[in-house]
Amino acid sequence: MGWTLGVGIGVALGLAVLAGGVRLILRGRREGRVAAADADDRMVASLRVAAGVRMLNKGGLLLVLVAIAAFVWR
Repeated sequence: MGWTLGVGIGVALGLAVLAGGVRLILRGRREGRVAAADADDRMVASLRVAAGVRMLNKGGLLLVLVAIAAFVWR
């Protein structure tokens, strides 16, 4: 019971981090297109995209670690 709950929580957290990363990337791309004339706004938009990519990496790593743990401990 506890093992299944732990895997479920890990998968839910991984998917939540992935969704947050996608939201940041899409928001940064949208802001980058809207603020094409202002260099500061473009920089902020590119930083949002970079943060989103880092979140995607962390979410994917979390899902992989949960899968490895589930395979090893089962």
